[in-house]
Amino acid sequence: MPNPNAPITIGIAEDHTLVRNAVSNLINSSSLYRVSIEANNGKELLDFIHESQIPEIILLDINMPVMNGFETLAALRKLSSPVKVLALTAVNNEEAVFHLYHSGINGYLLKTAEPEEFFRALNCVASGENYFPELIFASAADSFLEKRNKIIRSLNERELMFLKYAAMDISYNEIAARMHLSRYTINDYRNSLFAKFNVHTRIGLVLIAAKYKIIEL
Repeated sequence: MPNPNAPITIGIAEDHTLVRNAVSNLINSSSLYRVSIEANNGKELLDFIHESQIPEIILLDINMPVMNGFETLAALRKLSSPVKVLALTAVNNEEAVFHLYHSGINGYLLKTAEPEEFFRALNCVASGENYFPELIFASAADSFLEKRNKIIRSLNERELMFLKYAAMDISYNEIAARMHLSRYTINDYRNSLFAKFNVHTRIGLVLIAAKYKIIEL
């Protein structure tokens, strides 16, 4: 029978040894967590998992050789036992993160994050919630109803259409094609909506729009 007081087990897939060691040492400095697997890439992580128990949380780098984060996440989602996955990335690539979201990622964290935010993300995912930094930040900026009503009043028909397409797992170029607009015009809609929603990424924009019931996911 599992010990409820035992540390939560963490698996790390990261191809940079210094980064992996630093993250592992940080995790093991807490009594709440314990690193059980360290891997250089997704394939090595899966090999370790098949030989031992599945960690409760996986920290997954996106850009790795042999088997990258997208391929690894897809394989993890096929396992018989569910596992929480937190992407740990150096590049704030909004389309990549959005694709991961549609693939079932539980959150993402930049490698530049401070230890306080790192553990906040782990605690959030461990408790069964998703961690997307911009959603948390923007939700705390204003009262829910006040900000929601202000944004809804400011949206035009084209922006609403853009939001609908932005929620799909398609590229900005595909959105431009479906709206019969240039990529430059699509960038203008995106930047305008970023300003209205007080976010800087597509994932933040879409999640807050869904929270305010402006779109459905």
